[in-house]
Amino acid sequence: MKKKFKIWNLVLLLLLASALQTANAQPPHPDNQSNGSTNGGDPIGAGAPVGSGQIILMVMAAIYGGKKLYRYKSDQVKEL
Repeated sequence: MKKKFKIWNLVLLLLLASALQTANAQPPHPDNQSNGSTNGGDPIGAGAPVGSGQIILMVMAAIYGGKKLYRYKSDQVKEL
């Protein structure tokens, strides 16, 4: 039963991570001329992707959790 629970958690995590890859901070401005820029380009930061920052945070959290789990298991072995 625990293995099935772990598999579902992994599937849910992978689906969430793939959904976050398509997230953007803001949509592009619909009228580029009214945003105050003189060259007609997008405003600064418009449509900036946030997916790569989220992946970095998830990897760092996984490393931190793995470190805590390793220490917990090594402390249990020392007690025996």
